Amino acid sequence: MISPLPYHLRLRDYFKKQKKTWDWFAKASSKEEDWLNFKTNLLKNAYRMQSDSEPDLHERLQTVKSKLEIEIPVTLYQLQNTTELNAFISFQQSEAHLVFNGPVLKLLQGDEVSALLAHELSHLKLYQLEDGDYEITNRVISAIGNDTRSDDVYLETARYFRLYSEIFCDRGALLATNSEEATQSSLIKLHTGLEKVSAANYLQQAKEILQNDENIKATYDTHPENFIRVLAVHLWKSNPETANAEIAKLIEQEFDLENLDIFGQQRMTTFTKHVLNRMMAPQWMRTDANLALCRQYFSGYHPTQETSELPEWEPKFFKENVKEYFSYVLLDGALADSAMEDVPLGHAFELSEELGIKDTFNNIVKKEKKLTEKKLREMRNKAVEALSKMSDTLNYE
Repeated sequence: MISPLPYHLRLRDYFKKQKKTWDWFAKASSKEEDWLNFKTNLLKNAYRMQSDSEPDLHERLQTVKSKLEIEIPVTLYQLQNTTELNAFISFQQSEAHLVFNGPVLKLLQGDEVSALLAHELSHLKLYQLEDGDYEITNRVISAIGNDTRSDDVYLETARYFRLYSEIFCDRGALLATNSEEATQSSLIKLHTGLEKVSAANYLQQAKEILQNDENIKATYDTHPENFIRVLAVHLWKSNPETANAEIAKLIEQEFDLENLDIFGQQRMTTFTKHVLNRMMAPQWMRTDANLALCRQYFSGYHPTQETSELPEWEPKFFKENVKEYFSYVLLDGALADSAMEDVPLGHAFELSEELGIKDTFNNIVKKEKKLTEKKLREMRNKAVEALSKMSDTLNYE
């Protein structure tokens, strides 16, 4: 059976710790009147596909339900007057309605139809798991993300939850069909409108994308890019034990200061403390002026020993705005105490190299000091020389 992805677990656990919020959303439920209106509108605008007129489709539905261990009744509909290739599912505890948009059932063949049915029913499956925890999680983050007063990090968190949910549902399609090809070709057909496609050829195309750009990050709002989904299906089919880590790289690998989720925001906090601790590691850096600067970042800040890189500190996946931010943290630390002259700057130059942001830091210094390349080299050499004359550079309190 398929399991929630690590991101689902992390977000569920994050909100469960906020007991009042969690309990409120756990008790909240959709109004019966709203559900009745939805079903009435569906009857007005769609054709209900019953088992006597669509026996093959219903046989596939029952097979998929059995594979996914779904017991509630599912009614199928074809929406009228639509051309967009799509499908969606709406459900309550006692019933579900799966709706096809456009000529989906003409385009897909055999197990591709089963893959689509399984994908949509896997949305229901995710929300049934663990006493509905992930349905509650979705309602919490969707409500916060849709509130105009919320910070952007909640919008990004809601987006990641949706993207990983689609990955989960693609796994449901693979589980129900036991066919990587059918699962992938159904995705390709729905996104291209082509009647004949080669899943193997598209998978090779997706792999070439990774070869050409290692800093992949999903940018779509509700679904990951199709090449990411096809790759994710392949990764999970090939090696379930390593798939989650590899897929996480495809979804959120590039670390972007302008698009942080709540966990990315936590990483930025940890990273900033890490850089400050590295800057304040030498005893001679801990002057009143320098510590006052650090306490502008974190009230009550006190240096702690940092002897190694953080596991998640990977500058090659940092977007330039992240590297610039940490370069300014270093430059602030280098200039906070003018009485120390060039020594802190030499320390900052060396740290920028150790932290893997040397080029960005050099560019920031050059810009802020309005230097030519030659003057920058001269400033760096002078500062590093001053640093080399200092003693006690690695003493800690």
